[in-house]
Amino acid sequence: MFRVMRFLAFVATASALAPVAAAQTAEAGQATGVERAAASELDTPWEGFSDVRVSLLAGLIQPLVLQGGNVELDLMYGRLVVGYSHGFLLNVRGDAVVGAAATQGLRLHLPFSTGLSVGYRFLEWLDARLEVKLHQFDVYREGNDTALFSYTTLTLGLGVYAQYRPFRDFGVQTNEWLHGFVIVSSVRYWPNLWTSLEQNRRTYTHPQSGLDEIHDAANIGIANTPFIVNVSLGYTVAF
Repeated sequence: MFRVMRFLAFVATASALAPVAAAQTAEAGQATGVERAAASELDTPWEGFSDVRVSLLAGLIQPLVLQGGNVELDLMYGRLVVGYSHGFLLNVRGDAVVGAAATQGLRLHLPFSTGLSVGYRFLEWLDARLEVKLHQFDVYREGNDTALFSYTTLTLGLGVYAQYRPFRDFGVQTNEWLHGFVIVSSVRYWPNLWTSLEQNRRTYTHPQSGLDEIHDAANIGIANTPFIVNVSLGYTVAF
């Protein structure tokens, strides 16, 4: 969408300048330094792959949906991306609980969800990453503050990230420090690679019914799947 907006802006600019350009000679039609700078601003809103860039981000889905938080630190060096992400105090409860866990009246609390990523920048604003994450799950019965049991999962998956700097990419005449504000959207697939549960499940006695119930190790994503969609806000600095 960002490329389309820039393309439409380019088409509009070219249409407005066409009558003037037709009346000029070949020498007079040469782009001036100011015009070249404006074109560069539209076509290459990032510094490119020669810079070293550090970004500090905060995810939105964690506080808005999971009543927790998330911070992320990314380092970009040329086409290489290295990142560290740490989610904390996340809660899966209510309508976010699905399947057998919902039937059993359970809720999940994650004290932490943390890990590293390394990836490749295809474009200045687009990259894909291999990500390894460690997640701690505490299992509760809804309405009770005593944990039934806890376990850990390890995920290994992929993520695709698109970055957008609104003050810079729109070419708005603002203070240069505003150009560092960045919005990052991401789609990730984090399947479980390992869990601390024997055979990836736990049999427990339900405290209300007294019956033996089976809890399968949870996935970290939306509706107990490996898929995660998020939007993060932050600030990026180039060196």
